[in-house]
Amino acid sequence: MAAPIAADYRLPAIESPSTECTDDTWCPTFVGVPEARSGHTAVWTGSEMIVWGGGFNTGGRYDPYTDTWTATSTTNAPDARSGHTAVWTGSEMIVWGGGDIDFNGEEFSLNTGGRYDPATDSWTATSTTSAPARQRENFIPPSGPVVK
Repeated sequence: MAAPIAADYRLPAIESPSTECTDDTWCPTFVGVPEARSGHTAVWTGSEMIVWGGGFNTGGRYDPYTDTWTATSTTNAPDARSGHTAVWTGSEMIVWGGGDIDFNGEEFSLNTGGRYDPATDSWTATSTTSAPARQRENFIPPSGPVVK
């Protein structure tokens, strides 16, 4: 069993009473917002939210303390996908599976993924050795199930 990797993420301290926060209200965020998407995933790291995928191989990191977005690296990022799974390990976001639509409009599942490290803004491919086979029926495109 691998030794756990310690992450240095901490929730930001918010002064009490905060002059920036208003109860029961929403405020739009504008700076660096990723393009609109569906079928994406989001994980909470303890200090920021990472959004990734949704038909793209791009994402963003939202810092609620500074109310800013930072794009995630696309170098070595997994292929674009929707309907995938993402989990936070305490130091990395692991993305796996999902699917996409090819140029002929046919859906296909993916049995690949990646590990994103926000501390270094880098991706590492996950191993596909002994990975589950692709299963077409597990993928539901962002537009909803397709009945054929």
